[in-house]
Amino acid sequence: FEVVLELFQFSRADDAGSCSSANHAILRCVEAGTIKNVSFMACGPAIEEAARMFRGRDDIAMGLHVCLNAEWEDVKWGPLLESRFLTDENGSFWPTPAQTKENGWTTEAVLDEIAAQREKLRELGLKISYADEHMGVSWIGFRDDLARFCAEEGLFDAAKVPSLPSAANLEAQLRAANGERCVWINHPGLDAPDMQNFNLPGQPKGVVARERAAETEFLCGEEIHEIFRQWRVETVRYDEISSD
Repeated sequence: FEVVLELFQFSRADDAGSCSSANHAILRCVEAGTIKNVSFMACGPAIEEAARMFRGRDDIAMGLHVCLNAEWEDVKWGPLLESRFLTDENGSFWPTPAQTKENGWTTEAVLDEIAAQREKLRELGLKISYADEHMGVSWIGFRDDLARFCAEEGLFDAAKVPSLPSAANLEAQLRAANGERCVWINHPGLDAPDMQNFNLPGQPKGVVARERAAETEFLCGEEIHEIFRQWRVETVRYDEISSD
């Protein structure tokens, strides 16, 4: 196959703070050298642990993972600020962005919550340099507002970099990218009791945990390093590029 220099540059792990297994799996991938950007979920139940594990590191870029949804059936989280515009009757975020859109969200409530999430990560000692979105939520109508928030806060807007194309495996994704600079988004996890509770409605228990554990093993194994060598992939951080 044709080797392309720096076919994508940005490798990212999302959902730090969502549970302890996610935190530990992401740390393994960072230590393996395959993840250079870590996105933190300020409203996640294990965010304090995540902050203890990652703050002070200078080998990764740390991001605000803007979270306004809680998709899992048995694991829920809600906003840092009380808001009837963003939550269901139990005070949890709606499972999907579509449900958030349908149930009367407001721009003010969204931006206040995003600012609160940014401030919490700052208070926890995390040096946040970029922002991205859980479940791509800004499509409901606040993409421009989020871009302005990033500009005002001096954060790189991760939406400026397209995701690696979907394909059967990493090499097929790299080939499909056709030389475009992309971000490769991952969700490392462990097949452990806390992550075994992460299931979508109607999904057998444990599927997500097994899939994310397999992702972790791939990210930490020799095969991925061989792929990187063959394709001359260089993974870098969002904070190593211009915010323009």
